[in-house]
Amino acid sequence: MARPPLWQVRSERQIYLSEQDAHQIEDGPALTFTGLIPDLHHFCGWGGGGVRPLWRDPAGNVPNMTGKLLNHLRSVLGLSVSAPDVLAYIAAVTAHPGYTHRFKQELRQPGVRVPITADPTLWNDALTIGHEVLWLHTYGSRVTDPVMTRKRSERAVIERFGIKCLAPVRSLPEQLPERLYYEPDARTLHVGSGAFAPVRQEVIDYTVSGRRVVWRWLNDRTTRPRNKRRSSELDDITPTTWSRDFTLEFLALLSVLTGCLLLHPKQERLLDEICTGPLISTSDLNDAGVLPAPLAATKPPAPSNFSFLTES
Repeated sequence: MARPPLWQVRSERQIYLSEQDAHQIEDGPALTFTGLIPDLHHFCGWGGGGVRPLWRDPAGNVPNMTGKLLNHLRSVLGLSVSAPDVLAYIAAVTAHPGYTHRFKQELRQPGVRVPITADPTLWNDALTIGHEVLWLHTYGSRVTDPVMTRKRSERAVIERFGIKCLAPVRSLPEQLPERLYYEPDARTLHVGSGAFAPVRQEVIDYTVSGRRVVWRWLNDRTTRPRNKRRSSELDDITPTTWSRDFTLEFLALLSVLTGCLLLHPKQERLLDEICTGPLISTSDLNDAGVLPAPLAATKPPAPSNFSFLTES
């Protein structure tokens, strides 16, 4: 369950960042993002984790980062830098397997550290990619821009990648096989009587810290889920039919993963360029008074002021 302060700051502008800060990340993206209120295990379905909203208030007027950080970035980059820009930069740099692979040794100590470029061109390149990442992770509900084909709807995400339900799922599977039935030549994924295409093999294999995303999504929608921990009697309540909403949700999931996969090569090249170029170091941030962060910025707000929680 999400903590109350996360509910207090919910709004149509809010974006929540999730990370695994208690265990080493195995593979996949180092951070994930959502416009919905995440629970304790949002990052990969187990092991807890941290949640950091973008805004300290529901109206989206008070960012969850210090003014000193934003001012220092503006000074170094010579650009106008906003809190949503910083989040888009973070998404571009960290939300792909290339980051996790490159910093595998560093990630033995849980917690994501973000290299910050001092190059304004690379910063702008990161924003372009990061806006796409955030739009995908939030299923088209955030960072929308009709001019850039980022319309505000889940259906827009589905339509962009052209994945369709070729045959309906007529009944809910009782239990999911360990390996999904997939036709590689036709790029068709079968779910019971249903068929979905075109689906890349990489989409089916996509993992977040060792957890197979597509398999787990389908497994949770069977009448007898495999390998699911029973935490309460509520876990005994399972779906009994495959609904039209399930079909749309599954198409959206396949589309989001497809979009993320297409961005990964760009993200990896960008990370290489950032790491070999000029960086803003921890020493720079200390000298500028950005670090250490004020203690008040790391504490939960009083429940009455609709302020904001920096960590779950």
